[in-house]
Amino acid sequence: ARELDLGPGWFLTGFNDRGQALVWYGRGLDVRAGIWESDGSFTPIATPDGYTAFPLALSEAGHVVGSLRPVEGAGDRPFVWKDAQMTVLPGFGVARAVNRRGQVAGTALEADGSNGGAVLWDRGREIRLVPETTPISYAIDINDRGHVIGRLGSDPNDMHGFVWDGGE
Repeated sequence: ARELDLGPGWFLTGFNDRGQALVWYGRGLDVRAGIWESDGSFTPIATPDGYTAFPLALSEAGHVVGSLRPVEGAGDRPFVWKDAQMTVLPGFGVARAVNRRGQVAGTALEADGSNGGAVLWDRGREIRLVPETTPISYAIDINDRGHVIGRLGSDPNDMHGFVWDGGE
């Protein structure tokens, strides 16, 4: 094993085959995120004013996804970041996974923070993956074909897996 000298307070949240690692730092109100390269360089993820980024996944193509949390107030917003460009996805939610094509899987949130269901964000559109009558659902991962896996159920203690293949 090779130790990554990120320093105290830094957390590794993802990596890809290109040798990039997704990292974030958090101590109190001082929260930073970025991509650490194998040569030791660091590319920060700039966030909109008033928000803090919590990155969760990194694709082979260099897309970063996660949630933007308001410094004051509530309402996490899903985001995609690539090549120093931040795109805030529609609605409230958490982006959990991204593929090479930039398709994003995650969970929509209602305005009150409750579970709004498993979703796919594709080219700016939000696609619900399970019926809205399903009380609890969330997407976990997406592959390069656009297939999404996740969990669903009516009780947090009795969840079941699902695969969404877009109708293929």
